[in-house]
Amino acid sequence: MIAPLLTAVTAAAALQAPAPQVEGPTVAPRPARIQIPAAELAGLDDATRAQLDLDIIYRDQASGDVQVLAVPTERALLVAAGVEHSVIHADERAFYAQRAANAPALALGAGSLGATLTPPYGSGSMGGYYTYSQIVSVLDQLSASFPGQVSAKQSIGQTLQGRDIWAFKISDNPGTDENEPEVRFDSLHHSREPQGFATSLWFALWMLDNYGTDPLATYLVDEREIWFVPVVNADGYAYNQLTDPNGGGLWRKNRRNNGGGDFGVDLNRNYPFQWGYDDSGSSPFAFSETYRGTSPASEPETQAMTQFIQDRNFASALSVHTFSNLWLHPFGYDFVLPTNINEYLEVSALQTEVNNYAVGSPPQILYTANGGTVDYEQDQTDTFSWTPEIGSQSDGFWPSPTRIVPLAEENLLAFQRTALLGGAWVRIDDTTIADLGDGDGNYEAGEAVEFTIALRNSGRDASGAVTLELLTSSPAATVTSGLVGLGSIASFADGGNAGQPLSLTIAGNATEGTSIPYSLRVSYEGLVQDIPGSISVGEERLLLRDNANTDFGWTIGLPSDTANTGNWELAVPIGTDNNGEDVAPGLDASAGANGQAFVTGNGGGSGGNDDVDDGLTTLISPRIDLTDFPGALLGYSRWFAIQSQIDDTFEISVSNDDGQSWTPLESVAGNQNSWTDVSFTIQDTLPLTDAMRLRFIAQDDPNNSLLEAAIDDLEVRGFGSAPRIVRYGDAEVGDSVGLGFSGEPNALVLLYVAGQPSSLILPGLIGTIELDVTQTKLVTTQILGNGGRLLLDSPIPQNPALTGATFFLQGIQAAGGLLELTNSIELTFE
Repeated sequence: MIAPLLTAVTAAAALQAPAPQVEGPTVAPRPARIQIPAAELAGLDDATRAQLDLDIIYRDQASGDVQVLAVPTERALLVAAGVEHSVIHADERAFYAQRAANAPALALGAGSLGATLTPPYGSGSMGGYYTYSQIVSVLDQLSASFPGQVSAKQSIGQTLQGRDIWAFKISDNPGTDENEPEVRFDSLHHSREPQGFATSLWFALWMLDNYGTDPLATYLVDEREIWFVPVVNADGYAYNQLTDPNGGGLWRKNRRNNGGGDFGVDLNRNYPFQWGYDDSGSSPFAFSETYRGTSPASEPETQAMTQFIQDRNFASALSVHTFSNLWLHPFGYDFVLPTNINEYLEVSALQTEVNNYAVGSPPQILYTANGGTVDYEQDQTDTFSWTPEIGSQSDGFWPSPTRIVPLAEENLLAFQRTALLGGAWVRIDDTTIADLGDGDGNYEAGEAVEFTIALRNSGRDASGAVTLELLTSSPAATVTSGLVGLGSIASFADGGNAGQPLSLTIAGNATEGTSIPYSLRVSYEGLVQDIPGSISVGEERLLLRDNANTDFGWTIGLPSDTANTGNWELAVPIGTDNNGEDVAPGLDASAGANGQAFVTGNGGGSGGNDDVDDGLTTLISPRIDLTDFPGALLGYSRWFAIQSQIDDTFEISVSNDDGQSWTPLESVAGNQNSWTDVSFTIQDTLPLTDAMRLRFIAQDDPNNSLLEAAIDDLEVRGFGSAPRIVRYGDAEVGDSVGLGFSGEPNALVLLYVAGQPSSLILPGLIGTIELDVTQTKLVTTQILGNGGRLLLDSPIPQNPALTGATFFLQGIQAAGGLLELTNSIELTFE
């Protein structure tokens, strides 16, 4: 952890910065945030366009509608031109300041990243964000706390008003210029975007706090030179502190006096590659928010950055901005893609695996922008460079203090992988597992199992020698071929152990359903990565499938649900769409024209009709008895569509105590508007009981998106060839309970019931009779059908005397001239 290094007096003195030097008016305009439909924007006449340079801050990728910041004179021009628009915030600066003031103080517990900084991370005086002087103090604290990993801050140049543009380096020898891949993270080119530095600092703190204990953090510090430029536009940032000391300032540009009362050059339109390419990607007008300046790199801040970039050899970089949940690659000046676009797309997909940001070039998914950082780097220095736009439109330029850590955390993987890209980055791309016994695809007792791993180097350097290792801690298996050396893998090239498989042998006495955990270890250049997995012993077979055409006791909605619309219901899906893209499904998971599914709202039509709005809605499965099914797989088909603002998740949990407590199973993020099948070995998460349930929560919070979810085809899969019975649902008097049968196709099954258990083996019967034969009664006779499976809705008489009574059920399967007993199940009527 970072130790407090400064005395209270020293810290206080360091944080008491002199009043920022300013030039020009100190009373900044108070723009409104307004939304203009795409059709209205396209209809602006040339005369109105000439008078306006609207500050477009967000574009809805589905509808094309834009949100802009507009001062009263601009709004008046829009009104005069007949341009319809709606007001989101009448005073955007006041909205940010009030939101920050109303937010609870960020509570960082002991051991949290940045908790011992002064001020603690997320507790800066500008609405949770650090001021310029607080940032400078933080850099000093880092270098003092971690002298072996953090360099002293160094100035790479000065701003127009004489403020230093500070940089610092994280590496294992921070004071030495080593021959290691160099990576850069810069922020605050635009001075109203403080989350950029907050996210970069979170990544730096993660590396420092985990150095020596976490393999990846240690590798990055030891094998990279990672540079940070926290505040490129220090003058603009100080101006925002002056006008809005509690956060919310909306000044974007630097503080260049352009004359005539106009100030500022957009530093991210001032870089010398394709500067002034056209007037749509930057503006020639000094009043504009995208004013590009009088000439390429006319600004000292841009000059400092270009010189810094030329002096270093950055292999990869992020120039971090906010907002819109976008991951932008070159080129921004026109619809032109770099020659290495395939590599860009490969890495972009890996970077956004957690945050699910939309990937593309600025013209493809936002707007054209010339004279930008990433274009300059890609063309001039061959740096792989991106502009992340962190946060949703509800976060805006000054996210709530409560959002500082979540936004930083959702981008941590992306920052890690950007640093990995700078050198060698060997990862497992695919794993093929094969049984070497009877070849039926099942992993059975006594069989050997073979692992073939496809590797990919998604980094810019060839790797050192790579080794692959297979390990297991399970007493039910022994590794027989556990280590293979592979040599080096070239940059953006494939490798692996094809022809040199790893293998293990399952013990001869391993029981069906036994889960065998394993780890695949990839090692190179001192980095050791363990990727866990598991296999299950025995023949996997489908025991039960609930296709939702009968309700076996699902709980649809809870009193604690808060959604206004779009609550769960069981219905034949109607479907909705938004600009031709599906939002709610139009068919069930099996594509049945009349098949039912559990869906959130079923209004049909446009995407906003009956979607989940302003809260959560809950769906809980029937009770599932898995006590006789070690290694059981629990699966389902799910649908989760989120559009407009991709900032909500679909939370799915599992319980083994009938819903008294819940354990997270998966969190589905991003727009996944198609049916997706998933399954989980539940005993890896919780012990199996007779009271297993699944819970599905779809939540729209904040209320800013189109959101729909659906569930269908809940499945239980087990292991072994014997016929089985699965209890599904509650055994309530006067209701019914589900009984799932599985066995041989077209087999005859006879189901018996008794009041007492027993244990009896009879000749001619395969298995053990687990019912008291002196009191057994035949309940039903069923044919399993071509699939060898049946889900029976079994009624329980409306007899109060049955409440609390316990019965035992067992079946006999007749197939192929053999009589084979199923397992028995216990039912206590409620």
